[in-house]
Amino acid sequence: MSSLAKNSQITQLIQTDPSVTTITYKNGRQTNGQASIVAPGVFMLAFLVLLVLMASIMITGTTEEKENRVAEIMLTSMKSSSLILGKILSILVLGLVQLLTVVVPLVLAYILFKSHISLPGGISLSHIPLDPTAITFGLLFFVCGLLMFTGFLVGLSALFPSAQEAGRYMGPAFISAFIPIYSIGYIISSPHALVVSVFTYFPLTAPTMALLRNAVGTLSVSEALISLGVVAASAVLTLAFAIRAFRYGAMEYGRRVSIKELFMRSE
Repeated sequence: MSSLAKNSQITQLIQTDPSVTTITYKNGRQTNGQASIVAPGVFMLAFLVLLVLMASIMITGTTEEKENRVAEIMLTSMKSSSLILGKILSILVLGLVQLLTVVVPLVLAYILFKSHISLPGGISLSHIPLDPTAITFGLLFFVCGLLMFTGFLVGLSALFPSAQEAGRYMGPAFISAFIPIYSIGYIISSPHALVVSVFTYFPLTAPTMALLRNAVGTLSVSEALISLGVVAASAVLTLAFAIRAFRYGAMEYGRRVSIKELFMRSE
C-alpha cells in the first residue's frame, strides 16, 4: 500500500467521529447508565427549584406581619403553634402548586409521547428505569428537606424586625443547600470521602447531598436511613424553633431577638 493511500486512511480516521458505546456496572451488574439518574434526580432538581422560588416567601411571610403590626391581632385569636404551622403548610402548598404547573405537562408528555421524546444524551423517555427504592428515598428527602428549611427560615425571620434585616442573615443558610453540588466529582469517584460523609449527615447540606447521591446511585440503604433520620429530626426541631421564635419575636417590632435570649426565656 502506497504512503499516499495510508495518509488518506489516517486522514479519514481523524475526520470521522468514532462510535462509542458506554456500558456501566454497579456491584458487578450492568446498569442503565445515565438513564437511571433521571427519575430520582427529578426530586433533587425539584427541591432546589422550590427553595429558589419560595425563599423570599419564607423570609417575608413572617416579617411583613410584624412590620404591619398584625401579628399581635392574630395571636389574640389563635395559638402561636397553630399560626406558624399553618403558615409553613401554606408556604409548602403554594410551592407545590407552582411545581405542579411544570411537572404535570412533563408527566403527560411521558405518558403520551415517551417513545418519541429523547432527553439530552440520547436518553429516551421510554427507557428510563423506575427504581422503587431510589424514588421512595427521593420523595422522603424531598418532603423532609423542605419542611426543615421552611421551618428554619421562617423561625429565623421571626427574630428580626424587618424582611430587609432578616435577608442579610439568611444567605449562609440558603447557600448551604447548594454547596453539595460543587462536590459532584467526589460523589461519583469517591462516595466515601470525608467531605461527602460530612455533607451527607450535616442537617443543612444533607437533603441536597442525599438526593444527589441517591440519583447517581452511591447512597447505600443504611446511609440513606441514617441521613433521613437526621433530616427528619432536624425538621421537627426547626418547626419547634419556628414556633418558639414566633411566640417571643412577634411582638419585638424594633429590635432583633438573639438566639441566646430566645432559649433563656421561660415559657
